[in-house]
Amino acid sequence: MHTAGGVILMWDIRVFERVDSVVGSFSISILLKGVSDGFEWICSGEYGPTDGSLRDAMWAELDLVTSQWAGAWCLFGDFNVFCYPAERFGYNSFSPVMFKFSDFIAKHSLINLPLVGDWEEHFLDVTQRTLPRGVLDHCPLLVEASGMSRGKSPFRFENMWLKVEGFVDKVCHWWNGYHFVGPPSYVLACKLKALKRDLKHWNKHVFGDVAFRKKSLLTELLDIDMREEMQVLTQEDKATRQANQIKGVEVDGILFEEESDEPEAWRATIDGLEFTCLDETERSMLEREFEKEEIIEALKEVEGDKALGPDGFTMAFYQKCWSVLEGDVLAFFKYFHSQCVFEKSLNATFLCLIPKKSNAVNIKDFHPISLVGSLYKLLAKVLAHRLRGVLDKLISDSQNSFVGGRQILD
Repeated sequence: MHTAGGVILMWDIRVFERVDSVVGSFSISILLKGVSDGFEWICSGEYGPTDGSLRDAMWAELDLVTSQWAGAWCLFGDFNVFCYPAERFGYNSFSPVMFKFSDFIAKHSLINLPLVGDWEEHFLDVTQRTLPRGVLDHCPLLVEASGMSRGKSPFRFENMWLKVEGFVDKVCHWWNGYHFVGPPSYVLACKLKALKRDLKHWNKHVFGDVAFRKKSLLTELLDIDMREEMQVLTQEDKATRQANQIKGVEVDGILFEEESDEPEAWRATIDGLEFTCLDETERSMLEREFEKEEIIEALKEVEGDKALGPDGFTMAFYQKCWSVLEGDVLAFFKYFHSQCVFEKSLNATFLCLIPKKSNAVNIKDFHPISLVGSLYKLLAKVLAHRLRGVLDKLISDSQNSFVGGRQILD
C-alpha cells in the first residue's frame, strides 16, 4: 500500500478461515472465522497517512468497516497519530488531531487493551507488548491471549446494585424460587450459582450492562480530561500501567513463564512437639454450636467492598440481603459444625501476587494475598473470633503477634 509503509495480514489457516475481506487506501480488513468454534471477528491492519489532509478519509474508511460487518473488532497498526502528548517526545498539549482520534475510539466503543464486547469474553487475559525493533523502523506489537473459549468473563457483584430501589425484594423473589435437594452447603452453593445467572440477565437487560457502561464512562471522563489538558502522562505514569503485569516468576533459580502444575512435595509434620493445651471449658467454648448472634456480629465487622473472591459476591451483598439469606447461611453453619465438611466450591481461593518492587521476578519479590470466597471468609471470621478468646494462653509471652495488648502501640 503506497510507496512507503504498508500492511500485510497473515493468519494460520488451521485456526482461522477467511470469510470476506476489504482492501482500502489505508487499511486491510478481514472477517475471520474460527475453525474449531465458528467465532467470527474482524481483523483490521492500518497504516495511516503522514499527510494531515488525508486523515479524515482514513477515519471514514475505517467507519465503513463496522457498517459492512458486525462483530468483535481488533484494529491495529501505525495510525501516524497519537492520543496523548506523552506518547511523543517534546509534546505537552493536546491537538485537534488527538481529539479526533479519541472521538473515533469512543464512537466505536474501542478501548486500548483490554478490548470490549464479545472479543473480551472470547479471548481472555489479552495483553499487548512491544518486540525488539531489529532492522525495522517501528517496534512490532505482539497481542497475546492466554486462552480461547475458556468460558465467559467471571461474575462480579456490583455494590451499586444495592442502591437500586426494590433490589432486596427482587433477590428475595429469585431466592425463594430456587429449589435444590442435598446438604445445606450444596443447596446454598447452587442457589448462589442460580442467583448469578439472574443477576447477570437483570444487569444486562434491565439495569444496563455495567461493564460496558463503566468503560464508556471512563472513556468519556478521559476525553474530558484530555480536552481540559489536565491529564498528561509522564514516563513514570506509563511505566506504572505495566507494573501489575507478571511475565514470569523465578523460584529456586528456575524461571517459570507459563502455567504449570507442580507436584505436591514433602511437608513437615508436628509429631513429637509439645504445645500448651486447653482445659475442658475452653475446648467446649471453641467447639460449641454456632450461634446466630456471633455470625451476625462477624458479618457486621467485615468490610463490604473488599476484593472479590472466586464466587464474585461482596460481603456488602450479605450485609444488605441478610434477611433473605439468613436461613440458608445458618443451615450452612449448622451442617459444618455437625459434619465438619462443606461444598468444595465454597472453599475456592485466588492466590494473588503483589510485587514489592518494580520489575519483580523472584518469588521473594512478591507479597502473596489470598482472595477467598464470601462464605468461607464469613466462616473464617467467626472461627477467628472464637480463637481470640484462647490465643493469649496458647501463644508464648515473648511473642506479640496476633494477641491484643502485647504491643507498645496497644
